Amino acid sequence: MKLFRRCQRILILALLCVSVFTPVVFVSQRLKNLTPNWRNESIEDLSNIKYRTDSVKLSVEQESSEGLKEPRKVLYEDTYLLSAVNYTLKKDHVDKESGNVGDATDMLERTTNGTKYESNKGDKQLQQRQVSSMSRGKKQLNKQDQNVHSQSRKVIDERIRRKKDVRPNRAVQHDQNAHSNLQKVTKKINEMKDQVIRAKAYLSSAPPSSKSSLVKELKLQIKEVERAIGGATKDSDLSKSALQRMRKMESSLSKARRTYPDCSSMSKKLRAMTQNAEEQIQSQKKQVSFLFSLASSTTPKGLHCLSMQLTAEYFALAPKDRQFPNQQKLHDSKLYHYAVFSDNVLGCTVVVNSTVSTALKPEKIVFHVVTDALNFPAISMWFLLNPPGKATIQVQSIDSFEWLSTKYNTSLRQNSSDPRYSSELNHLRFYLPDIFPALNKIVLFDHDVVVQKDLSKLWSVDMKGKVNGAVETCRESETSFLRMDTFINFSDPFVAKRFDANACTWAFGMNLFDLQEWRRKDLTTLYDKYLKSGYKRPLWVAGSLPLGWITFYNQTVALDRRWHILGLGYNSGVVRADIDRAAVIHYDGIMKPWLDIAIARYKDYWRKYVNYDDSYLQRSAASSVTRASLVHKPSVGAPSSTVLALPSLARKGRVSCSMEGKKESNSNMAKGASLAAAAMAATMSSPAMALVDDRLSTEGTGLPFGLSNNLLGWILFERLTYFRSVIPQLATMANGLSSYDIAKDMKDFEETKAGVKGLVDTGLTKLPRMFIQPADRLSDLAIKNIELRVPVIDFEGFDQDFRRPQIVKEVRKACETWGFFQMVNHGVPEKAMDKALEGSRRFHEQPKEDRMDWYSRDYNKKVAYYSSVKPLATKAAVWRDSVGFDFLDGPLDPENIPSVCREAVQEYTKHMKNLGNVLSGLLSEALGLSAAYLERREFLKAESLVLHYSPSCPEPKLTLNTSRHTDPSSFTVVLQDKTGGLQVLHEGHWVDVPPTKGTLVANVGDLLQFISNGKFKSVVHRVLAGTAGPRVSAVCFFYPSATERIKPIGPIKEILSGDQPIYREVSVRSYLAYYRANGFEGKSVVPDFELAPTV
Repeated sequence: MKLFRRCQRILILALLCVSVFTPVVFVSQRLKNLTPNWRNESIEDLSNIKYRTDSVKLSVEQESSEGLKEPRKVLYEDTYLLSAVNYTLKKDHVDKESGNVGDATDMLERTTNGTKYESNKGDKQLQQRQVSSMSRGKKQLNKQDQNVHSQSRKVIDERIRRKKDVRPNRAVQHDQNAHSNLQKVTKKINEMKDQVIRAKAYLSSAPPSSKSSLVKELKLQIKEVERAIGGATKDSDLSKSALQRMRKMESSLSKARRTYPDCSSMSKKLRAMTQNAEEQIQSQKKQVSFLFSLASSTTPKGLHCLSMQLTAEYFALAPKDRQFPNQQKLHDSKLYHYAVFSDNVLGCTVVVNSTVSTALKPEKIVFHVVTDALNFPAISMWFLLNPPGKATIQVQSIDSFEWLSTKYNTSLRQNSSDPRYSSELNHLRFYLPDIFPALNKIVLFDHDVVVQKDLSKLWSVDMKGKVNGAVETCRESETSFLRMDTFINFSDPFVAKRFDANACTWAFGMNLFDLQEWRRKDLTTLYDKYLKSGYKRPLWVAGSLPLGWITFYNQTVALDRRWHILGLGYNSGVVRADIDRAAVIHYDGIMKPWLDIAIARYKDYWRKYVNYDDSYLQRSAASSVTRASLVHKPSVGAPSSTVLALPSLARKGRVSCSMEGKKESNSNMAKGASLAAAAMAATMSSPAMALVDDRLSTEGTGLPFGLSNNLLGWILFERLTYFRSVIPQLATMANGLSSYDIAKDMKDFEETKAGVKGLVDTGLTKLPRMFIQPADRLSDLAIKNIELRVPVIDFEGFDQDFRRPQIVKEVRKACETWGFFQMVNHGVPEKAMDKALEGSRRFHEQPKEDRMDWYSRDYNKKVAYYSSVKPLATKAAVWRDSVGFDFLDGPLDPENIPSVCREAVQEYTKHMKNLGNVLSGLLSEALGLSAAYLERREFLKAESLVLHYSPSCPEPKLTLNTSRHTDPSSFTVVLQDKTGGLQVLHEGHWVDVPPTKGTLVANVGDLLQFISNGKFKSVVHRVLAGTAGPRVSAVCFFYPSATERIKPIGPIKEILSGDQPIYREVSVRSYLAYYRANGFEGKSVVPDFELAPTV
């Protein structure tokens, strides 16, 4: 009986494995047939559909040799013209290199602000197409296409270089949640595979005939580890014995490392292995980029099914049942009128639901939804079934606007092969006064926004005689930053004479329009004029955003940023605090919240306004393999991972947009309605999807169900991400031969916002790779001079004539020879010092959720919690968390200081200010100046306090709490707890600065070395990591006042005494920017400002 059960279990497991891996194998095999010929194969022409007069076309041709022809029913962002291109064009250095390169990616990724129907390859699309000429016109336009494309790239390249100069350390990165999750669940497995690679490398270095015990041991351990891994796909599959074998293998590798210290031959082999792995990575990245782009630009099957079901229901209704209530309110200008132009049912639903549910007076809200004829039945049916509470709603079709072709002699339909860039819905916004002739004001939403707060106050904004109210995007410190010349060709005289390239830009997405002023200034005619000018020569890159900038030039009033936050549709780094404060949040970018590729941490803001209990959503979710945004409804009963979901979905049989479960009366529609629904379904099926489905049909392949294109992309994506996680970690063996992606680890760590303390709280026993310092920084950790002692100066009597000269003399000697000294009897009470250290400890040891609220990388924030790990950095991080308080511009509002350390910070900074005044006088006299000299120059007038926290480190010999550096301040005062670890580099020796109760450590900053002409030294120092801890410290940096920071500083003329100045003059602000870019290399950057010696 036991044998029978055992065999039964084996059979079940075998069948389960087959059901999981068979689809992957078949899909991979069939994918080989997907050649670039797709792009040139003819797809059924839809030109037989009749539209209005096409005397003037909005035409933006996609270059025929690029990209994939996308389906019509896609929702796009106007200004996200470059977002998806970076997935295709990015190189390894975008993912792995410094923040400077990351700025380029940031620029390419986030150049969208708000329009709906345009997407990812906009730098290859043009906003102009002359309609009249045919063959000759096409040749001319091809030339124009190239000119605009070239101009656009030059402008963007220049913009990237400018951003590098302004923000050298900013980095933005793309969302790769799938990769991150895979790494987390396969960490041990990957380590074991790395062990096998290392062991085989050592064996290859052994003599061929060697039969030593080490060789036998390595061979045995390789077999044991490979057997332990077996078919495991995640760490939880490993047995306890597997972990024991892993430890034994590590022991054997340690022996091998000692036995084979010379690894030059091994280095060559490892380099070859690394190169091979990198080539595989590049190949897989190209496929992933294509599939990611495909997944972002096609409509999920769930939305197709939902639209078809709603369309069928709409045609089954009697005409009288298709009317919305309260239509008398549509023209009441005293009410709050909102408009959204969209072809997405769920997008419209969330915009309407979020606006109404957050409104204080929903009965005063009137929503105007405009869509195309294709989606008009589905959207109408949805709101007939789900009316927006007390609000009023109107759904219109663009085909009902017959005045478009008569009044403006134009049509919003085009012949472009890629309709995203000139969608009729996208450009309809420029005709708002004609669409709503009875209204005075209206708020226009994009369909990918969520309203979080009541918007009634928006209607009382003073428009100052302007037409458009919008949030500006001209702050260089923000990821939404854009310039006019990014998309507009200012080399053309027509543009250059009329517009300023430095004019402030703004975003579509949520705009308040004064329609009366619009009509009075006749801006629609102006738009029409610019549009036709663009037909004749290349004036801008594709999209309606540049047209909006020039149409509403000098007609836009800036709204407070809190009205409209951008950046949730790409990995912009927008923080939760800003999101929570915003009235409207915008998923601008290709990662729309209704797609599988949406950023997970932002999805909940959108999902909470979708009624997943609706019967139509239930049926659409159950009949869609991709499940789109519906995948998160628990009743679907399938795992969130696409691959893991295959067996459970397979049991349901082949998936289709079934009408099962409906009442017989509803399903037995009239013949005409059935034909209409069938035609609708046929039209909604995108050409690209039809091509994919035809090429990759699962019928006849043995698979029990159909595959949609989104599912196909994610099956392959999850399979390919394995290659990204198996680049051998070879640096520890080959002196820097490493393909380890430290930037990726740092990005993942940064997103947790838990800091090093949060990492330790997980039970960490081994130091993560990203904290391991380079060998040159670790080689001298154990070398220190125990004979040398940092000077200790007693400040008692500093204000008395008989004692002060001696203190000044000691300060002068310490600053000239050491650059460091310790202070006793300095006037700061020990109680205040203890409270400061305790305040630091309390802040960093509070629950991580409370710390995360203060987490920020914004240099402009007055209070910010951060770790030493920098996203997309390429150098090892140090073992430390910090919270900084910026008092440079004066005292902070107590409410802006965390409550757990508020009292301690306020008291300690008060004492530091007093101590700064004392030091200012002593340092002035030490330089041979009057005691009031530095105070008059306000050289130590402003301070910044940082509370550092370094937890106990599991492997302190591999990292540092603070790497070697100098301070860019005027002067620094350090309060350290009893743990110690601070060292100063003196005459080539590292000297400990031991902690002593009641003692403060002082050191010269770079700025003081500047003005003293090198007389006082700013020296390199560091802090060692340790197992004892945590180490807590409070560091106060003194700087010149705000007015002095913008002035140039240089050697003080009074102390030169005929000597030549060593350093050139530089403003404090410029120096700090230079330091941030170059000051963490382990040496001082002050010599970079030395003047050339004179003869």
